[in-house]
Amino acid sequence: MIIYTRQRKVRYTYMTDININANLPESVDNAIKNVTDLPTQGIGQTLSDCWFLAFGGISQLAEKRRIKYTKDLEKFKKELEDSLETVPEQRRKEPTTQIVLKTLDEAKYCVEEDDLRQLFVALLTSATDSGKNVHPSFAQIIGQMSSNDAKLLQCFKSSSEQPICNIRCYLNKEKTSYDVVVRNIFLSGSSEMMPNEKSISISSLQRLGLIEMSWTEYFSNEDTYTPFLNSNIFLSAKRKYSMYEITLEKGIAKLSPLGELFVSCCIPKVIK
Repeated sequence: MIIYTRQRKVRYTYMTDININANLPESVDNAIKNVTDLPTQGIGQTLSDCWFLAFGGISQLAEKRRIKYTKDLEKFKKELEDSLETVPEQRRKEPTTQIVLKTLDEAKYCVEEDDLRQLFVALLTSATDSGKNVHPSFAQIIGQMSSNDAKLLQCFKSSSEQPICNIRCYLNKEKTSYDVVVRNIFLSGSSEMMPNEKSISISSLQRLGLIEMSWTEYFSNEDTYTPFLNSNIFLSAKRKYSMYEITLEKGIAKLSPLGELFVSCCIPKVIK
C-alpha cells in the first residue's frame, strides 16, 4: 500500500506599508504634507521591524517546529513501509478507506510522539492483514492517548491482568467506615514513569474502555501485592494517617474485550 502525503506551502506575508486615506481639505493636506511624508513612508517598515522584534522569534520557532515535523513525518512513512513488509503475502489485503483516513487524520497530530506513532504504524499494518480484526474506533482512541498511556499499555501485552490497589483509611475500630485516600496505585509497566503518572494513565485507559478494574477479585498469591506494601505511597499514607488503620484494597486491572482487540492490533510487534 502506498500512502501519499500532501504538504501545503504556506506563504507568510509581513506588513510592509500602510495606506492612510484621510479626507482632509487640500489646504490642510498641503500644509502638513512635508511634515508627514517621511514618517508616513516609514510607518510600514517601522511596524514590520517592530513586528519581527516582537513576534519574529515565534515565526522562527514555528519554522524549526515545521522542519522537525517534516522529519518525523518521513520517519512515520519509513516505519510504516517497513512494517507493511512484515505482513505475510497470503494475508495481505486492501485496507478500508474508513480505517486508513481516520488513522491518518489522527496520526498527523501525533507523529512527533514516538510511542503514539508506533501505535498508528501497527494499526495501519493490522488494517492490511486479513488475520486481524481492526475496529474503526481505534484511531480515535490512540488520538486521545498520551505517550505514558501507550507505555503503560505495553505491560498488558505479556499479561492481560495486572495487580492494582487502593489505600483505605478506616475511621473506626469496627472497620465499618473508611475513606479511600489513594486510588488506582499501579506499579507495573515502564520504570521511567512515576507512580502518580501510572495512576493517571491507568485511569485514562479505563476511561477509553481498554481497561477494566475489579475490586471484588484479586490475585490469590499474596506476594503479588508485597511491592505495594513496601511502596513509598503506602508508607507515606501510614505516616500521614498514623492515627488510623491503613490497609490495602487489592484489585485486578485487566484488558476489556475491546482492550484485548486493541492490543492485538495496535501494540507494535513483528507479525509472523
